[in-house]
Amino acid sequence: NQVTGLAWGKAGQAALGSLGYAYDSLGQLVAQTGSYAPKALPPASTNNAFDDNNRQTQANGVAMSYDDNGNLLNDGSRSYVWDDRDRLSQITQGGTVIASYSYDALGRRTAKTEGGATTQYLYDGRNTVQETQGTTINPILTGLGIDQRYARNDTGGRTYFLTDLLGSTRVLTDTTGKAVQRYDYDPYGTTTQSSTAYTNPYQYTGRERDQSGLYYYRARYYKPELARFISEDPLQLAAGVNSYSYVNASPVASNDPTGMMGTTPFTKPSSSSQSAGCSRDWSKYWDDYIDFVNEYAIDVGPYAAAMVGGVMPKTWAPVTGFRGPLLGSSNPLTSIPRGFGVPGMNGAIPRAVSAFIGISTIGIGMYDATIELEGFLYAIPSPGSGSGCSCH
Repeated sequence: NQVTGLAWGKAGQAALGSLGYAYDSLGQLVAQTGSYAPKALPPASTNNAFDDNNRQTQANGVAMSYDDNGNLLNDGSRSYVWDDRDRLSQITQGGTVIASYSYDALGRRTAKTEGGATTQYLYDGRNTVQETQGTTINPILTGLGIDQRYARNDTGGRTYFLTDLLGSTRVLTDTTGKAVQRYDYDPYGTTTQSSTAYTNPYQYTGRERDQSGLYYYRARYYKPELARFISEDPLQLAAGVNSYSYVNASPVASNDPTGMMGTTPFTKPSSSSQSAGCSRDWSKYWDDYIDFVNEYAIDVGPYAAAMVGGVMPKTWAPVTGFRGPLLGSSNPLTSIPRGFGVPGMNGAIPRAVSAFIGISTIGIGMYDATIELEGFLYAIPSPGSGSGCSCH
């Protein structure tokens, strides 16, 4: 499902332009070409190199370096500083700090400073519902889904989001319905906008684009020019063999709201595959999963605070009030499938929950537990070829 080329134009007329992609044998993007490459879309990319850990060690002939945990340290022009939880905390250029970030115990970004201005965030679950810059407050009207936004206060008043199926903002309108800002993206998220008059940062797949050009994908930061993340996936191999890959090289059909594993929009199976429990609306399980994470985070908080410097038992021994009500069992290998009613979970649980069972340090709160659990639903394997099921 790799995109190898795009062409723009009207039916019956010559193409306006094109963009081509080339990949190596591992599916890693190694070149971008085409008549649109030197314009709004990315320029041609050559002299790229990767090591055995899938780290990109050279981009356009410029060397890149990483720390022992696989976090990008230097890309040839900027240096990156990471905290002890492998979260990006600072970016410097020419010896000057150009950006800094802070996070809460759940790993959510609570503040960023860019260009001398600090923006603070207020959350409802995982969605930002308010931004504060000094005395300026920008409320955001959100829906129930992750990254589902309807309106945001911006320069000159309230603006409304028009998004595509991947959640990318295509147009901002004003209160009269007039289009006031347009966005265009190449398949991997390199972004152009019609003007700089508006401050909306929620662009490609609905994620937040910083002044640095990086996109904040919650667990990680994404660099569109490289078509990859700048740190390893917290889920490790559960997300695929390439822990830097963005949506397994399928950006046209997939997005990655958590930064941990790409997913396609939930769809119901066709009428020809209504067997073996295939007739399921997977969005129901996603909603239940969100409820589970929220309940879990609330319940584990007091115990995390009480056990500073302590150790969480690897057997996940039950503690009164420790688990959310959706579990119904102290054993995650049975309680998670039971709580969600999801079939075929045997392959997903060992991959995505194994890291959770082995968590030890509680000292900094519940960040570890939440971040490890975030991706388990994404890891549900496709039904076997003989199951007659085509659930997605």
